[in-house]
Amino acid sequence: MRKRNIETYGKLSESVKEMNEDELMKLDWELSILDIFVTTYCCRLHLVDEGVCNETLSKLYKFVYGDFLSIDKMLAYTFQEESKIKYQSYFEALRSDNSFHSLCKNVGKNIYGKVVYDAITLNALRIYIEANLKYVTNIIKNITKKYELELIHG
Repeated sequence: MRKRNIETYGKLSESVKEMNEDELMKLDWELSILDIFVTTYCCRLHLVDEGVCNETLSKLYKFVYGDFLSIDKMLAYTFQEESKIKYQSYFEALRSDNSFHSLCKNVGKNIYGKVVYDAITLNALRIYIEANLKYVTNIIKNITKKYELELIHG
């Protein structure tokens, strides 16, 4: 498990303290898919050159799935296939009302196995998602800025 995912979300939601080992693994799985989705979403949003965007995402996916492949081929395949399905539902959730509320409800349902109505839990998911969006966006902007500066001064 990626302990950092669980620790980060655990600071936002008390529900993590009540989870058993299987639930924690499910939480980690969902947050891992969500993190890669957020990175994909930010790249699609901020890397306007489609070739650069596709190459960046290709390298990201090679890194992520390569890590899974080093553990287990079936695990890598399962993660990849489940990610595709969830990405589609995440994009649809974002498009449905142009807010992160639908995305939070979608992710919450995946984590908890039922529709989440609890405002604290939904807020924890919103904070987790928005923090990741901001973090990845800042990385992309900094790299883009540095690259553009090198082109001008190089």
